[in-house]
Amino acid sequence: MRLEKEKYYNRNSKTGMLVFVTRIGVPIRHVRRKGFVTILALMLITLVGGAMLILSHGANTLAFETNRAYYQACERNLAASGFAWAGYQNVHKKTELPTQPIELDVELLQIPQGSLTVSFAHLDTDDPSVEVKTTCGRETNLLKRLREYSLK
Repeated sequence: MRLEKEKYYNRNSKTGMLVFVTRIGVPIRHVRRKGFVTILALMLITLVGGAMLILSHGANTLAFETNRAYYQACERNLAASGFAWAGYQNVHKKTELPTQPIELDVELLQIPQGSLTVSFAHLDTDDPSVEVKTTCGRETNLLKRLREYSLK
């Protein structure tokens, strides 16, 4: 049996008001519009997806900045360790300071791909200096720096 969508008014027995109903007697406000819920769900999924995209970009940026700050702190620690070692060697030297670069062991510091090289320069003058070369980071983000300090 085919239902027609003919619409007409019917008087409500309880309130006496006219109600717009379909031919089969169901008031229009109870008839579901097909596809409304589906479109609403698709809109919500789109909005949630957009919000996740924006938030994930912010999280990736935050993670990158955090890693960079960590490696900069590691590099500063390596430089301070190298300068402290050179200062100790300068004050407590029993032999002459080495002229070739010295690679120090930084394994106990547990710095990823960390290396520390110290070399003394201008030893024959009144103002000796030390060069501290540091490297730390990951394969793609290696942080290398060469610093020069005066030993006075």
